[in-house]
Amino acid sequence: MKKQTITWTALPKPLAGQLAEGTQLRLAAFVSPRLWNSDENVLLMKLSEFPDFLDWPAVIGQASFQVEFNGGPALPATVENVSLRSDLWQGLFKNSTDVIPFQFEDLRGATILTFPAGTLHDSIRGIYQRAA
Repeated sequence: MKKQTITWTALPKPLAGQLAEGTQLRLAAFVSPRLWNSDENVLLMKLSEFPDFLDWPAVIGQASFQVEFNGGPALPATVENVSLRSDLWQGLFKNSTDVIPFQFEDLRGATILTFPAGTLHDSIRGIYQRAA
């Protein structure tokens, strides 16, 4: 079965000066699509199997967005400076563009080295205190 997952990562955009009452926060979005197939034997697919990505600028241009902070209420987001161009996208990505399906790496049984964060914090703080 074909699947597509999109991970949206919010990146803060700098503000000039102090935050005043009513100032709007600005974010940039880093978009990471994951195109895959639940059948692990499928090693090659075509972009035509994922119609949302054949003309991604048109799809995203019709979308509306909300932002949620720390589990709070979802707030409407306004998109600014949109210069998405379908002609450029479709010049790069064709129906026949190869897609190597994402495959999860099986890490069962892998050794994970950990350390107590509190001990590390105390050590670093001690080093800085002695240096000062």
